[in-house]
Amino acid sequence: MKISHKEQEMIRGRSKDMTSKISSYTIIILCAFIRLISGIWLSPAYAGSGTGVWVPATVDDIGVVGWDSSVAVDTAGRVHISYYDATNGDLKHAVKDAGTWVIETVDSAGDVGWYSSLAIDSAGKLHIGYYDVTNGDLKYTTNVSGSWATPVIVDGAVGNRGKHLSLVLDSSDRAHISYYDLENGELKYATNSLSPPPPPGSTPAWSTQLVDSAGDVGWDTSIAIDSGGKVHISYYDADNMDLKYATNASGSWVPPVTVDSAGDVGWDTSVAVDPFGKVHISYYDYDNGNLKHASGTPGAWVIETIDSIGDVGVNTSLYIDSSGSVRIGYYDYSNGTLKYTGNISGTWMIETVDGSGDVGGFISITGDSGGDVHISYYDQTHGDLRYAVKKGVETLKKGFNFISAPTSSSHIPDAHTFLASIPGKEKSVSRVIRYDQSTGQAQEAFFNPNGSMGGTNFTITAGEGLIVYALKDTEFELPNDTCPQFDLKAGTNWAGTPCKPTHATAFSMLGAIGSDNAISIQQFNPETGRFETAGYRNGGIVGVDFPMQNGKGYFIHMK
Repeated sequence: MKISHKEQEMIRGRSKDMTSKISSYTIIILCAFIRLISGIWLSPAYAGSGTGVWVPATVDDIGVVGWDSSVAVDTAGRVHISYYDATNGDLKHAVKDAGTWVIETVDSAGDVGWYSSLAIDSAGKLHIGYYDVTNGDLKYTTNVSGSWATPVIVDGAVGNRGKHLSLVLDSSDRAHISYYDLENGELKYATNSLSPPPPPGSTPAWSTQLVDSAGDVGWDTSIAIDSGGKVHISYYDADNMDLKYATNASGSWVPPVTVDSAGDVGWDTSVAVDPFGKVHISYYDYDNGNLKHASGTPGAWVIETIDSIGDVGVNTSLYIDSSGSVRIGYYDYSNGTLKYTGNISGTWMIETVDGSGDVGGFISITGDSGGDVHISYYDQTHGDLRYAVKKGVETLKKGFNFISAPTSSSHIPDAHTFLASIPGKEKSVSRVIRYDQSTGQAQEAFFNPNGSMGGTNFTITAGEGLIVYALKDTEFELPNDTCPQFDLKAGTNWAGTPCKPTHATAFSMLGAIGSDNAISIQQFNPETGRFETAGYRNGGIVGVDFPMQNGKGYFIHMK
């Protein structure tokens, strides 16, 4: 039998194995009135709350903490993480409230907290499934009453059951758990949704079901509930080294199906169902060291390799946003980095989330109603729990938009690639314009009537602003991986702010540049359809003190 990632590392005495309405002509005329005298460098931003920029941070660094993390966001926008404290053998919970992480121990009775899996119900209450190593039990606890309830043994009073678990809630806030029965080598399922509603303050009764017993099956389980309340489980068949899938969509459990059997595949599975009823599974191809994705329905699976550069794809975690776009977090073993990919633009775009040391174990990913992406993970170098957030999407309003250029040149190197990355392409946008300060001319790329692209395929440069004409309101993802400096030169600068600016307002920004260098800053307000200007007059700053925001473009006029 193959030894799991975690068990390999327990043998070695260390953590889990990571193998395992304005025209461009108007703008050009505006540029002609600016005198060319000098230039200046200015750092516009810090790495925080940037649209499309990942912001990593340490959550807990007391001891060896952060194994088996699971992240969720409540309706108030608070981020919650359940995880295992390996130093003390405890189940812990961290919540980010008002910008501060608050940490508590949930269960400390023995060695508990492995494979923690967290979900938040409609009332904002937490539900956690986890494994009790000391007693070999599958356990569950909740704070529905206002405080953490005494943990319940769901399965395992006899035998060793509960490893490789995954928990999800249905629309009635009842819990469903998939897990591995180590004693019998079986995939099992538990739920408290079958019993009548319990008296107020009490816990619904649990029932367990056998899903698959054909060999040693049930490793690396992941569970999802579709809009009809039906259950979907992905998992690894250790005997045949295959990715398998089971569902009760017909009303009862049907014989599980093999999704992928091309080599040793199916490690670290993660499953979700999109708004259209299609099932998606991310997983690791051990033989080839690749991140793979399967989508479809039984008998009609489409399998693709997403990332094959190096040994990548361990610890995959997948979620699907309300539009049906797939997001995946995973570990790059070759480089010791946490990576992310999403197909919001119709193609997979890969980004490095955190490369500060050896990071990216025990990954969990989710999203919130605002489009932000959240990942919890383990820092192998320091033994810490870490968390990263990306302010998800940019909205193009119908008509004129002035935005910050994407900074990830590996994904969006030029104007045609940028246009092609917008969901809906020629049905959503017509053209993108850049100002070439060296020539004083605008460069324009556009869609032709037949959908092909024309104009100048100019290079996308980090820190610049771009004018985009949209045919309708459109959301899209800006892939950013850096917070560039402003390279402000004499004349008009089209500057972009992918990250949250250090100087929060136009007046503050002008003050930082200084009257010896700056003339004015302008922004386009899409709500009013007008430009707003702040500038120097007789040594003082006058005009509109508008907020400087990440993801936007600004005209900065320099002496």
